[in-house]
Amino acid sequence: MDKVFDHYAAKDSWSLSRLTHGEIAWKNSRVGIPEDVGSDNPMNLDDIRKDADRIRERRFMRTQMGLS
Repeated sequence: MDKVFDHYAAKDSWSLSRLTHGEIAWKNSRVGIPEDVGSDNPMNLDDIRKDADRIRERRFMRTQMGLS
């Protein structure tokens, strides 16, 4: 938890919103819902796993490229 907090604590709310709203799980839970309408649709666990896999792949690639 400390590692996650350290990484995201300094980000402003708009940055965090852009990050989450760009993920597959978020987008798929909003299919058919206008942008200006709220929703309490749950995110699919498999979509959350796909997002986590994508993040791990990007981190690995950045590490391989020396970009940490």
